[in-house]
Amino acid sequence: MGPTGAVSDGSAFFTLACGTLLAGTLFLLLWRRRTRRMRGLEAELERLRHEAARNLNLDRLTGLSNQAALARRVEEPAAFEGVAAVCDMDNFKEINDRHGHLTGDEILRNVGRLLHASIRDEDEAFRWGGDEFVILFHNQRPEVASKRMADIEARLQDFQARGLGALPISFSWGTAEANGRPLRDALEEADRNMYVRKRERAAGPSGPRPHA
Repeated sequence: MGPTGAVSDGSAFFTLACGTLLAGTLFLLLWRRRTRRMRGLEAELERLRHEAARNLNLDRLTGLSNQAALARRVEEPAAFEGVAAVCDMDNFKEINDRHGHLTGDEILRNVGRLLHASIRDEDEAFRWGGDEFVILFHNQRPEVASKRMADIEARLQDFQARGLGALPISFSWGTAEANGRPLRDALEEADRNMYVRKRERAAGPSGPRPHA
């Protein structure tokens, strides 16, 4: 083969090598881009799954966990360590009847915000239904939990409703220390203590206030 043929073969080989290298580079870039897109899609799907799970557990009016979330929490086999609190507003139906459901919803919404702002990150707050709420104070002493509930009650006395001004909210509550019992038992005791307090309050200021 003459010199011209050798040069021609070398050029062809160089062209083939460059083409192969370019194709490999493009393939690598496309593969990396596809991998980044897949990771992005997986991250987005995971975010959507978490968001969907959160929405299933969320009470949209108050922003707290809902009754279904509390029911699942009660069924968990692990014993609860801490203090359970049950609370609701006194004569809330009268507020709805007198001022309308929009005002009632505003009150519930603000109670939800207040409860959320009054607990630690490790604690849990639920809307049990209607105007009734549950707070789980994890690994907390009973006297501290009771003080927290008293503070919430006091703050509701200064509630301001839009267009109505001061609208004090009477708030009854009861607590119970779990002491390793099932959460259901602690909630039942806290609920009983709340209704004792509510009956004493309805009886008048001279009645004894129960310890809860």
